[in-house]
Amino acid sequence: MKRERTLKNHILLWPSLILLASLLLVLLVFDYATDRYIQRTIAQQIENEIAAIDAYYADRFDRNIPEEDAESPIIPVYYAILNARQEMIDPHKEWSNEQERRRSQSIIDSMENMTEGSHKVSTANATYYVTVKQYIGTYDNFLIVDIGEEVYTVLVYSNISSIQELLNLVNRMLLVLLVLAGLFSLLTLFGMVRRIDKSMHKLEGYLQKVGDRESLTVLETLPYKEFNCMAQSVQHMSKRIDRAEQNQKTFFQNASHELRTPLMSIQGYAEGLDAGVVKNQKKAYEIIRKESDKMSRLVDEILFLSKMDTKTLHIEKELFDCKELLYDTSWQIHSLAKQQGIVITHHLPAEPVFIRASYELMERAVLNILTNALRYAKSAITLTCSVEKTNVRISIANDGEEIAAQDIPHVFDRFFKGEKGQFGIGLAITSDIMKEHNGSISVQSQTGETMFTMQIPL
Repeated sequence: MKRERTLKNHILLWPSLILLASLLLVLLVFDYATDRYIQRTIAQQIENEIAAIDAYYADRFDRNIPEEDAESPIIPVYYAILNARQEMIDPHKEWSNEQERRRSQSIIDSMENMTEGSHKVSTANATYYVTVKQYIGTYDNFLIVDIGEEVYTVLVYSNISSIQELLNLVNRMLLVLLVLAGLFSLLTLFGMVRRIDKSMHKLEGYLQKVGDRESLTVLETLPYKEFNCMAQSVQHMSKRIDRAEQNQKTFFQNASHELRTPLMSIQGYAEGLDAGVVKNQKKAYEIIRKESDKMSRLVDEILFLSKMDTKTLHIEKELFDCKELLYDTSWQIHSLAKQQGIVITHHLPAEPVFIRASYELMERAVLNILTNALRYAKSAITLTCSVEKTNVRISIANDGEEIAAQDIPHVFDRFFKGEKGQFGIGLAITSDIMKEHNGSISVQSQTGETMFTMQIPL
């Protein structure tokens, strides 16, 4: 099982590690860059000194260059000459100072070998950067000239102790500053994590109240915008849950009432038939059958709504002509409309209007609207179909009484019944079907005409 980690520790750990690693990297890069720069500078000055020795050795040294025109080194550079027996012959004790001789001798004593190349040598008192080079020739009491066959070793060196001490001091100061900056950042981060933790605990308690369905008060403003947005979402979710619970309660109350009425009617006539007090048995049987059909339709619609709510209704979409759907549904109520003296008129385009949807569900949706229109119409029902951009618009109008303005926002609510309504479920089912097809339904009502308009994507 995957190990759980607390958000507080996770937020505190990784930024801290990244911060410390970044500070350490800065320190290492600075130390490396400065060390490389100093070594490169000193090496260049030593190379210039060796180039002058090489020029003297090859008799190419220009002794006429004025001393003040020569480039002065940033760090003093010195040299020492050893003979074939590795004895120091320069600096010469007769014309050089004793300090220079002791310094050169300490470098020679500290070097394990005299191989050509650059070396970093540490003595008891200082650190030196040394370059070793060998020449074959003769010592002329100044430098080596290209005459003779004796082997001489020349050491060109520079004292880098002061620079090294400065560099170490800067590194120590930088380390202290980085540590202080790191501690300050960690303390700031720790304070921020504590504020987040407190906000999370408050939000957690708020969510617990939602889960326990307690009465919610407005949560105090939290330090972070994201948490406040989450709290607002929780409030909105709680209100939706309250509405859903209220709708569910209303649903069961209305469903019980709608079922109780036909049940009482069936029970009354059944008991009357059993007791022999009902004289017109044929009428009683007809009422029992009518009420049974009403109960059956109600149960069927309740089950259909339940499937829609739980997303267990299997929807198979197909491509079909919307005109064919409207002709089929209007034909199903044709006989009943004729009995009531209501004329059904179609205003449909000449060309087919294809949509991809569930034919069964769309048939049920349109039939619910037509049945509702037939219940309220006085003399006419008009079906209209048109294509508007990317949608198909289906309008069903009747010439019945105007719907009250206060009732229009609720006509698609479950169990909301108009004056002649039955269960108050048909229009709610139609609305759910349209939502399942990414469509919409609306109603407009005025004196002499009530129109339901459905829109569904092409």
